[in-house]
Amino acid sequence: MLFDGEAELNLPRIVRDLLDGREVPNFLAKGVTPPDRIPLILTSSRNGLVQITRGCPRGCQFCKPTTSFFRSVPLKTILMEAALNAAAGAREISFVTEDVLLYGARGLNLNPDAVKRLFKEALKIVRRVSFSHVTLSSALVAKDAVRYITEANGLSSDDPLLPQVGFESGSPRLVGRYFRGKPYPWKPEDWPWIVAEGSKLLNDNYWYPCLTYIVGFPDATPEDYVKTTELIDRLQDEGFMGWTFPLLLVPIGGTRIEGKAGFKVFKELPPEAIDSIVAGWKLSIKFSYYIYPKIIAPLKNPLTKRIVNALIGSRSDGDVDLVNQGEARCRGNGFPSDKHKEYKWVTSQRYQNNPARPPPPSHK
Repeated sequence: MLFDGEAELNLPRIVRDLLDGREVPNFLAKGVTPPDRIPLILTSSRNGLVQITRGCPRGCQFCKPTTSFFRSVPLKTILMEAALNAAAGAREISFVTEDVLLYGARGLNLNPDAVKRLFKEALKIVRRVSFSHVTLSSALVAKDAVRYITEANGLSSDDPLLPQVGFESGSPRLVGRYFRGKPYPWKPEDWPWIVAEGSKLLNDNYWYPCLTYIVGFPDATPEDYVKTTELIDRLQDEGFMGWTFPLLLVPIGGTRIEGKAGFKVFKELPPEAIDSIVAGWKLSIKFSYYIYPKIIAPLKNPLTKRIVNALIGSRSDGDVDLVNQGEARCRGNGFPSDKHKEYKWVTSQRYQNNPARPPPPSHK
């Protein structure tokens, strides 16, 4: 049989029926588990992962978690799981969530005090608390909570957080059509401003995000892709610290976009879509050479550090060619494009020759 849903309450009954030889349906979709009935983990988790929310209230059509009712896991449960990981030797835990700043929220009405308390109590158990995802509009609403998380963790340019953030598209038209809940409390037409200002806020607090965006919306026009490229250019010009990572649309089963869209291959995309992909690649490679030395600095094994440094150095002269080759493959016939700006390349050699390294940008 195929079971679709949260397993805690219903799957054990199905397994019991199977073991007892009773008939079960070929397909069963069951609803949500109440937060107070989500069981504790039994052993420490990989990388100290601790779930703090389930579901998402923003309603993005391409995202599966938005089809599930939003809940926050009780603080007591979270702290017990943090303690379980700490007892196994973990000095850091990472909150699993669609948006860390939604913890304790009622729908999209944020509760910054609940977020602050969450981090305050968790940091009594472990030395550092990171998280998987955050939303830019939430950050702009809950600025105090963003600053609190930074100060409580003692973050710096040498010790930043690296969360994942979906900016999805630079086109307000696509925002309104496919993820109009993401800008809330602002409107879809405000999205480019939200992305730019939200990114500045994160960077000022030593959060260097991976901004993911989607290529292949079913009715995306060349102009929509141009707006995405222009927004990436704006981030580049304003000194954004982070990655910009393109993702091809995957119409996941059970999402609202399923049946409305198919999976597109590169040859089906217009040139402007490839422009947006290449713009994201270039900005990401530039930032990677800035951040990699900081990421590997804590490594204690000297051989591992030497290997990683060698791999980084070996790519510094070849990345321009690598992106050019990738662009030609994406376009199919390798025709040139002038839709995006030329970027100044930042290589690992620059950082090897400059131990001080440049500070993060200031937006104050």
